[in-house]
Amino acid sequence: MTTEIFIEEQWDGDIKRNSAVAGTEVFEQIFEEVVKVFPWVNPREYLAVSTPTFNSAFNSHVITGTLSYMITNMLYGNTAGAAARKFDLENKMAYSRHYELPKEGFKLDGLPPSVKILGVGINHDDLPVAAPKGLDTQDIYIKADPEEMEKTFNLPVRRGKYSTFYGVSYKDNKILRVKQYIYDRQSPLSDWDIAYLIKMKNVEPERYARLIQ
Repeated sequence: MTTEIFIEEQWDGDIKRNSAVAGTEVFEQIFEEVVKVFPWVNPREYLAVSTPTFNSAFNSHVITGTLSYMITNMLYGNTAGAAARKFDLENKMAYSRHYELPKEGFKLDGLPPSVKILGVGINHDDLPVAAPKGLDTQDIYIKADPEEMEKTFNLPVRRGKYSTFYGVSYKDNKILRVKQYIYDRQSPLSDWDIAYLIKMKNVEPERYARLIQ
């Protein structure tokens, strides 16, 4: 068992979510509960899992399992930078989301000037159980000046010692919520900006060349 337990801290308003890395007791305990409801789930396919957290977008408690890079590429191809499955144990529903580069020139109204969009989330109803309503809500994942984000969206001052990023949920070009992702140390989930550059270099080399000029 690894001694490091939580590798990510996410805040949705006052609602806190932690993510435990594979190989920890917390990781195993959470997946025990997931497998009771969804026996087809294989914990070995995941590199991290979140604590059960109320999801304001779906009005229920959700556990997020981050898939390994091998499984991500197998399911969604090499354009996917990461993927996760969202488990609603209360209603016995689940869905998937993979993350990929934003389309060049993509914009969302209401974001402050310092924002750099690193990824977009693509939802999938591709699991052997029903998916919850609301999968038409979209998400982007960004890097930005923390003070600017805090002032624009009236967020509490929460910043990681290592890195800080943000998730923005929206629908019909209207921002619904902003989540804060806090990392106090480097981990498999902590370097969104570096993952963005590596993925772009591999799948869109011409765009990458323009970016670094």
